[in-house]
Formats: sequence, structure tokens, C-alpha cells
Amino acid sequence: MSIGDVGPAGGWIFFIDEAGEHEGWTYLEAAPEEAEGTEIPWGGRGTEVGVEGQGIGIGTGAANTAAIVAALDLAGVSDEYAARFADELEVTNDGDTFSDWFLPSRDELDLMHKNLSENGIGGFFSDDNYPDYVYWSSTEIETFDDVDPEEQAFSTAFGGIFSGGNAASLKDTEYRVRAVRAY
Repeated sequence: MSIGDVGPAGGWIFFIDEAGEHEGWTYLEAAPEEAEGTEIPWGGRGTEVGVEGQGIGIGTGAANTAAIVAALDLAGVSDEYAARFADELEVTNDGDTFSDWFLPSRDELDLMHKNLSENGIGGFFSDDNYPDYVYWSSTEIETFDDVDPEEQAFSTAFGGIFSGGNAASLKDTEYRVRAVRAY
């Protein structure tokens, strides 16, 4: 397998753990274009997930997603939100159903942009119509200066003049969701 190849679930490989740093998996696969969510809030504005949902690096998206779902379920959030969308996603490809999806961390989302979208792979929305080109990460903002983790999480622009840039976005803003799986 190589970066940009189609993975087992019909999505695209965007990371290969060639150094063996991540136990239990080697590849990160972005969900197929048709499994993308649109106009979905990060969810739970006013609820802080905490350090368990603030992982930034490669390999932290699954833990972030689990922490977000647990915290927002505990808070009684019943509306659709980004982590729940990814967590509940099922994709069938060649007769096999894949249900091991999660919302990518900030760095995982950045790699998806760099390795797939910038190379025209994956069908990511990248025109100049804000906010249509923005995708949610699973990384809640840490507390610093005037940034409040109860209110904001990281997103990444896949189009427009800020393409590839991260932003602290209000959790009730509706952006796109492209789930990821590790195998």
C-alpha cells in the first residue's frame, strides 16, 4: 500500500506508520467521498471534554472521538455532532462492512489535506465558498489566553485562501466531517 491508494473500506490511504510507532495499526484510511458528512457541528458547545479530547498528534483521533462521545452523551447532547457521526459511520465495500471510524485529530486531518486533497485525491470539497471547505478535527482547544475549550475545537480549511490552515472554531459551527479508520 502507498499514500493515495484505495484502502479496504473504499477510502484513501493518507498515512503509513513505516517506523512502527503505533501499536495495532499501520495505515490511516480516509472514508470514501460518499460517506462524508456535511453541515454538522462539532457539538456540545458549553461542554468541555477535557484533556482526553485534546490529543493533537497522529494516533490520537480514536481516543479523542471516544472521549467526545462519552462526554457529550453524559451531557445529554442528542443532536447529531461530528464525533458521533464518525463513530456511528458504517461503510460497505466489496461485501465487507467497516464500522471502526473516528473523527481525525488535528494532525491527522492536516495529513489528509496534505497527502490527499492537495494531490486531488479523495473528492474533498475545496472551492472558495466558506464554510463549505472546512472540516472538523476531533481536537478540542486547550485552555490558553482567551480561548475556551468549552466553546472551541480545531478545524482545517481544505479550500479558499486559508487552505491547509487550522483554526479555533466555535463548536456549534456546521462544517464537513470526513471520518478515518486505522488498520
